Amino acid sequence: MILPTDNKKLTQYKQDKRDIFMATMITEDCINCGACEPECPNQAIMEGNEKYVINPNLCTECVGFYGYEMCQDVCPVVCCIPNQLLRESEETLYERAVKLHGDDSLPPKEELSPETSRFRNPDWENEISDFAEPAEDYTEYWED
Repeated sequence: MILPTDNKKLTQYKQDKRDIFMATMITEDCINCGACEPECPNQAIMEGNEKYVINPNLCTECVGFYGYEMCQDVCPVVCCIPNQLLRESEETLYERAVKLHGDDSLPPKEELSPETSRFRNPDWENEISDFAEPAEDYTEYWED
């Protein structure tokens, strides 16, 4: 994949690809064990035709729930990894969680802790690959 080098074009590229790429993605390394799906507090993970997929409109990277991403924690082959093209802020992810679950289901944003946000967890580690891509496009599995 060749990315635009101009910042304005790169920003537009990310927006154009938002329907395919996501901050956390499941790569080709997925062995379809299904360990990740029941752990997601947002029901953002679903079995695709060949691999599991993550809906970026539902994924909050577990902000508000856990101090790490549960899909990453339970994956035996480390295929749930961040997409370096689309990193989302704690604020964006928290706002999405509130939209999905309501204010009463989450701690107030100012009370997020290492146990409820990876952004505040000094022990959080992440596998990173600049060249990884999602194994499948999630859009055919969810209606908007």
